[in-house]
Amino acid sequence: MAATGLAVFACGCGGRSALDDSEYRLSSETGGASSSVGPTAPATTKVAAGFNHNCVLKADGTVNCWGHDDPVVTGNAVSSNVPVPVNGISSAVDIAAGTSSSCALIQGGTVQCWGYNGLGQLGTGDTKLVTGPVQVIGVSNAVDVGVAGSFGCALEGADRVLQCWGSRTFNPMSVQFPNAATIDCWGSKGAGTFVLMNDGTVMGWGFNGSGQLGDGSTVTSNWPVGVNGITQAQSVSGGFMGHTCAGLANGSVKCWGANGFGQLGDGTTSNRATPVDVVGISTAIAVSAGGSHTCAVLQGGSMVCWGYNGTGQLGIGSTQGTTLPVTVPGITSASMPASGSAHTCVLGTDGTVSCWGANPMGQLGNGTTTDSWVPVRVSGY
Repeated sequence: MAATGLAVFACGCGGRSALDDSEYRLSSETGGASSSVGPTAPATTKVAAGFNHNCVLKADGTVNCWGHDDPVVTGNAVSSNVPVPVNGISSAVDIAAGTSSSCALIQGGTVQCWGYNGLGQLGTGDTKLVTGPVQVIGVSNAVDVGVAGSFGCALEGADRVLQCWGSRTFNPMSVQFPNAATIDCWGSKGAGTFVLMNDGTVMGWGFNGSGQLGDGSTVTSNWPVGVNGITQAQSVSGGFMGHTCAGLANGSVKCWGANGFGQLGDGTTSNRATPVDVVGISTAIAVSAGGSHTCAVLQGGSMVCWGYNGTGQLGIGSTQGTTLPVTVPGITSASMPASGSAHTCVLGTDGTVSCWGANPMGQLGNGTTTDSWVPVRVSGY
């Protein structure tokens, strides 16, 4: 089915976090590695933040995750506050983390997912409990993968066929989306999907109560609508609580949707149904929307964040929120931000990973469950 007039689904999501650590529980339960690491940090190519968990993709194709390990997902009450390998993943080329599940794009085009499956978000055709990665059925030529709370999507092949699964649809839905470049699935307060097109425009569908689709309305849409005024996007990131941001080719950042805590970065707390410029940013290379905060990496390796800061997720040494971007002290070689619900992580150019903010479920990965208002190194990274 062609994308024009496309009728697809949008759905909400649960509040569970997910990782698969069944082989490494003893070391994580007894404290794991020290949070202080030297120059032997593993080669890391990506960090992905879920609602209360994180995953990293290593250069050797393996994946490590950490954060709260829901007993519904794993069948026990063990939590991991240090990174642990995901069982059976050895040739991943990309990863995505959602509210309650995570997925890896495997070399060759298949997708494997793990975590909560109560709404079919693992793509197995059912809602059975599984404790490790399982292959999404019907996906064999994927080039990108996205995960939200209760569903996932994969973009396949030269024809850019978008397949989605989860929510009340337990098998992938196949739709053709010509000229798509990448996808981003989002959701906790409502949910939906964005597709970044090759021409720099952005299409989206799903819940829209805060204007997070950016089409000038607050009407939920079950088919793609264009984001107003976005013509040179290089990336798009949907947050967990109803806001969205895009990084543009000229280094600026535009955001839209919910703005009760200043997460759009325009100096106000007014919701916006169309994109607004984030004040003062002209050299962004990556942007990540979190719960009610946003962060961007700038040329040269510095990092700025803005929005809600109740648990220190802005990394500025306090819990004072801001409606304008502020520099994260101590971050000088950043390459990729990853914003969770109330925490933030960053991948450094040297393969190190640091996180800050809320940590009751061990999502900072430093072997503790203590919040940090400043960046701390993830154990082993």
